[in-house]
Amino acid sequence: VPPVDARPRDAARPDTGPRDTGPPAPALRMSATTFMEVEDSAAFDTAFNHAVEMWVRSRETGDADFCQKGDSRARHLFAGVRGGRVVMGWDVFPEAHHVTGPLLSPDVWTHIAFVAVAEGGGRHTAELYVNGVLEGRATGVPDLLRALNDVELICGNADFDIDEIRVWRVTRSGAQIR
Repeated sequence: VPPVDARPRDAARPDTGPRDTGPPAPALRMSATTFMEVEDSAAFDTAFNHAVEMWVRSRETGDADFCQKGDSRARHLFAGVRGGRVVMGWDVFPEAHHVTGPLLSPDVWTHIAFVAVAEGGGRHTAELYVNGVLEGRATGVPDLLRALNDVELICGNADFDIDEIRVWRVTRSGAQIR
């Protein structure tokens, strides 16, 4: 079910823009009370490599998750903002593994991508790209694949717009992300 936006669209912030500054089509407007949920599917299951990409335009003034997959008890993959910076990461209780990027410009379309590459032995290397630039990397991260399996994907419950969310069952190179 698509989110229902209780607030009218702001003509000063149109949902369309040139391809080099954001998605060309209308986006989903989220708020603290709106969200979308995608049921888990075998299409999300991955044992090895994967990537998640999205365009966001944030109006958040504090910390927020834009999208998350997983549960708070054992695993939780998320993309959001912490301390004003783009962050993607996952929590494998009792540890948190976050890859932090640059400051997120408010009300500007930003492309965020998270790439996980299997290292073997249940560990991954994770990379964070912001607007096509590799901004951070973490290696030797345990148990990342469980965050994508068996739990719905939820985007919303924060003040932002989102468009072109893509979940890949393969890695994406920097060139592909750009």
